[in-house]
Amino acid sequence: DGIMASPGEYTAALYNRQGGVVEQLSSAQSFEVKSIFGDSPSHAKAFEFSQSLVAADRRSSSIGKTVKHMKKSLEMLRKAIDMTPADLTTLEAQYHTIHEELNAINVALYGLASRDRMGIKPPSVSSRLSYAMSATWSTYGPTKQHHEQFGFAMDGLDKVSLRVHTLQTSAFPELQKAIIDAGGPWTPGLAIIQP
Repeated sequence: DGIMASPGEYTAALYNRQGGVVEQLSSAQSFEVKSIFGDSPSHAKAFEFSQSLVAADRRSSSIGKTVKHMKKSLEMLRKAIDMTPADLTTLEAQYHTIHEELNAINVALYGLASRDRMGIKPPSVSSRLSYAMSATWSTYGPTKQHHEQFGFAMDGLDKVSLRVHTLQTSAFPELQKAIIDAGGPWTPGLAIIQP
């Protein structure tokens, strides 16, 4: 798993970790990784591309986990609205807007689940990033198409990131406060109720 190591000199050593104590079991051994295609100036560019992919994958994963957490929070907000005694018209509208936006963000990230294994599926941030990552599975390095798909994936991540930020900083807190103001229960994520 992970990206291929670039050609060069490496060292490896064996360690044991037990009870919070790390002990080196052998001295470091040196070895050289050689390219199948011989020396090439593209190795540095391939490694740089791989590092960009790792950073993008970490960012995509953090956004995906945040969206998953938001869906759980939205389930709690659904229950809180159902327990709110006041007129729910505004609360329901706010809830619906957040629900639709979360679904749209999920589609942008992963595509329509209903299209899985159903032939051609429109590209998503995840599929574009996966294609770009396929460049790390060979010693040839990234092609023009790998770079293009990575660019599309990054553009998608930027847009989705802004949408998630808006939900985090505005939509969710506003709905939580509106529920409290309407006599509903407190939900996690909102500041504690002061006396």
